[in-house]
Amino acid sequence: MSYCSPYDKTSFLYYVDENKLFSGITFFTFAVIGVFCYILRCYSFFEKHKIPRAVTPFAPYGNIKDILFRNTTMYVFLWKYYNKFKRKGYKFAGFYLFFKPGILAVHPSLTFKILSDDRGFDNVSRKKNVLDYKKVLRMFDDSILQQLIESSNAIKPSLEEQLAGKTPLKEVLYGFLAESSCLTFGFNKGSADVLTKSADEKIRSGFWHYLKLVLSFTKSKSSNEDLRNFIKDVCGYRKKHDVREKDLLQCFTDTLRDDRESEGIIDEIIEIAVENIIYSCSTVLFCLYELASNPDIQDDLIGEIRRFNKNNSTINLDNLHHLIYLEAVVKETLRKYPPVPLVTKKPKEDYNMNDFGLDLPKSCLIFATIFGVHHDPANFPDPEAFDPDRFFEDNIKYIKPNTYFPFGLDSRNTIGFRLTNVHVELCIFNILSSFRVDLTKKDHVLEFDNDKLVTYPKEPLPLRFELLTN
Repeated sequence: MSYCSPYDKTSFLYYVDENKLFSGITFFTFAVIGVFCYILRCYSFFEKHKIPRAVTPFAPYGNIKDILFRNTTMYVFLWKYYNKFKRKGYKFAGFYLFFKPGILAVHPSLTFKILSDDRGFDNVSRKKNVLDYKKVLRMFDDSILQQLIESSNAIKPSLEEQLAGKTPLKEVLYGFLAESSCLTFGFNKGSADVLTKSADEKIRSGFWHYLKLVLSFTKSKSSNEDLRNFIKDVCGYRKKHDVREKDLLQCFTDTLRDDRESEGIIDEIIEIAVENIIYSCSTVLFCLYELASNPDIQDDLIGEIRRFNKNNSTINLDNLHHLIYLEAVVKETLRKYPPVPLVTKKPKEDYNMNDFGLDLPKSCLIFATIFGVHHDPANFPDPEAFDPDRFFEDNIKYIKPNTYFPFGLDSRNTIGFRLTNVHVELCIFNILSSFRVDLTKKDHVLEFDNDKLVTYPKEPLPLRFELLTN
């Protein structure tokens, strides 16, 4: 006897196997319940560990929806929560990246501990270091910085020519910084385009960056094969024939113990070269904008540079230090717009910080907001004002210890700090030796680029260069 459905042919159930339908509904119901329980379990982390947290998270984004949709940047997000948590008297507090718990350090000593402790924490945004950076720093003497100055002096006419034309400012700066970096590192000049392209790729924000961050994925192997092969050949040649040069590549080559290390070291060299361009370019852009916005400061700086040029035929490492106001202007730029606005680390093991009443599980991320510390009125009065006088010799003693670290505190960033500092000073010196910079829109409000991971201005900046008259 054939089966007769009790349902009319116009009914949906006439065409569906009842057993399969109810099995599907049951499976779906349990799946929904399972997902709900998982979300509830993830989003109860801070309550379970008695850690104060940000507002209620929204699945699946956690607390970073605005960052993922590029309505803000991570460093501005952390800065706002830093201020909020500090007002409430918290030493630390939590937020969620997707379903991953993250803890933001608020207390100055905790921030310093996170930034300086490389034994207990891994920097999750980087591969594990294969270089002995302390050894590199010992070899990183003044002759390398002098090489950077000489390289910059050699291509100064090209910088002035492009600034007088209609080439976009970022393109001009990238070209100048990349070419001088190539000469300083010991790369061939053809590597400049590769470095600038890599710089643009490295600072791009987005969904996949933060997904890799919470899943602890490191960045993939460098795709700059031509540059990698060039560096490998140069390192190999120097090692084999005992050839020594006064450049950064030599410092890194000297750390090689065997050929197995060369691949990792080459990636590190490229990374530092690319970061130098990124940090130098963003700092110069911010510095020029602040000088255009503060004409009195610019007048004082141009006056110092003119007096310097009158008394010196060329700039070198010895007399660069005589430009005291230039140094103060660059330091204040690095304070207000730190190139490394935040540092993300992960405990290598479950980490007890009894001094702060914090037990950090190994699975948790911890953040230090350099941008927040630099913009804290308790550390720098009137932090939104651009005031180079903070860094004059008579005033610098009033800056609290461990509150100024624009590049973080690890050894690798110390190399970047020295390079970027000199690079920026040279670039500003060369520009203001010939030009004055003004705003084309007096009412312009500076915005940060939400598509960038580092502190970077939204372009184009309304800047105009006028040739100085004698």
